[in-house]
Amino acid sequence: MKILCISDSEEYELYEGWTDKEAEKLRDIGLILSAGDLHPDYLEFLVTMLNVPLLYVRGNHDSGYDEDMPEGCIGIDDKVAEVFIDRDDTGDVCENVVQEIPGTRRGVYEKAELRKGAGLIRIAGLGGSIRYDAGEGEMYPPEDEFTEEEMKARAGKLKWVLKNYSLADRVLSGMPRRKDGTFSPLDILLTHSPSFGHGDLPDQAHNGFRCFNNILMEMKPAYHLYGHVHMEYGRIDRESVHPSGTKEINVSGMYILDL
Repeated sequence: MKILCISDSEEYELYEGWTDKEAEKLRDIGLILSAGDLHPDYLEFLVTMLNVPLLYVRGNHDSGYDEDMPEGCIGIDDKVAEVFIDRDDTGDVCENVVQEIPGTRRGVYEKAELRKGAGLIRIAGLGGSIRYDAGEGEMYPPEDEFTEEEMKARAGKLKWVLKNYSLADRVLSGMPRRKDGTFSPLDILLTHSPSFGHGDLPDQAHNGFRCFNNILMEMKPAYHLYGHVHMEYGRIDRESVHPSGTKEINVSGMYILDL
């Protein structure tokens, strides 16, 4: 399946410059993931034109979502989303999205019929950036920025959910096994900010979160997708490999992930 990953800046060809030619180039997209700091109109346009699920986390400039949430899109901040993929569909269109909210124990196999002949990917979301001084002592809205300790608490709740799948849940959900034979509870970590020391910058505003490194080392997802650090900031590596083995990708602008 191909996933259109977006963050931080609206791409001309995906919005104002949209053409039938662009639509044809993206016809195999089965899912859209937004890592934040994008206008809700942009998200609504893409989910309408591509007609596939769009999952998003908030960036540190997305406080406007409180009044104007992107319609037709699914916020997965502090949640784990299960995305079912019809492997027989040539367009690789996602059939359903189930959200697992920390602190609850919704049955992960309540829609087991969808799993027959279908693939499944599990995506966890943590939006927002490190809290920093925006100048003249002003801070961005607190709901969009977090201290390391605050983000650590959010990350802990997600890890609790992922670690508490029962054996039956794991088997029936089709959760893939790692090379060492253990089950992998997470496929994609979607965040706005990078992990500390991996894709971030030394200035306060663009520091990553240390607790993301802990998630990657414990959960070992296949991918960590993030934004916040714009590609035009300088010599930025779009792709890198974390010590956990997770492939980290800066999706600022747009990036197409082919699973």
